[in-house]
Amino acid sequence: MSGPLDRDPFVMAAVLAIATSLASIEDPQLGALSLTLVALAVASRLVHLRSSARGRRAPREELAGISIVALAALLYAAAPTPLGAVRAPILAVSLLPLWWATRLPAADRGGLA
Repeated sequence: MSGPLDRDPFVMAAVLAIATSLASIEDPQLGALSLTLVALAVASRLVHLRSSARGRRAPREELAGISIVALAALLYAAAPTPLGAVRAPILAVSLLPLWWATRLPAADRGGLA
């Protein structure tokens, strides 16, 4: 059964994080919502990586994507005042490498499944 809300939670959180981060340029209060959605996206990926059906090994691409998001979160927390307006979009855009790594299964990328 497939409905309109039957989607991957990572993709939904990533798209909403990018949308709210772009809106946070105009209304800086939305930056906290962007940060929350990025955290939700990363948490949903980590839950997927730790699932028993997936096996013991996590693809290096996804772990590298998560580390890029972690670096962007550090930049978000330590950004100087001039970067205040664009720190939420930078954080949300850091989800793109993780999204790219999750698009295809590991076997299709030439890695081990």
